[in-house]
Amino acid sequence: MKLVNMIAAMGMIAVSSVSFAHGHGACSKTDLHGQMMSIKKELRALSQDVKSDNLKGAGEHVDKLIGLFEASKAETPYLFHEQNLQGDALMSARTEYEAVFDSAIEKLQVIDAEIANGNSSKIGSAVRELGKYRKIGHSKFKADC
Repeated sequence: MKLVNMIAAMGMIAVSSVSFAHGHGACSKTDLHGQMMSIKKELRALSQDVKSDNLKGAGEHVDKLIGLFEASKAETPYLFHEQNLQGDALMSARTEYEAVFDSAIEKLQVIDAEIANGNSSKIGSAVRELGKYRKIGHSKFKADC
């Protein structure tokens, strides 16, 4: 009986942790959250296409990612609302936020050029470098909600 209860409890914890990770709180209702989920999906697809040497598909994902990053850059992170940033503090935070997207877009443009040149060996490492922008963005701009 104790084993059954323990297994049931572990299952409930696993399910609840997944639901908290995807869409908990007011942040999940923002356009930015939806764009971030699309970016996550496109990055995975880009990585898969690069691994399988599907440069045409990879190029399509790069184009989609650039559009998503541009759209996301125009959004205001929920964290800025949560912290009630205004005036110079808001402008400074926005400048830093937009700079992360600009750097990621520049990296995507490099990847796009490497795809156009058929440089498979350089594409993989450039795609892996995109991960650092995710880490920077999440550590600086993601609200805990």
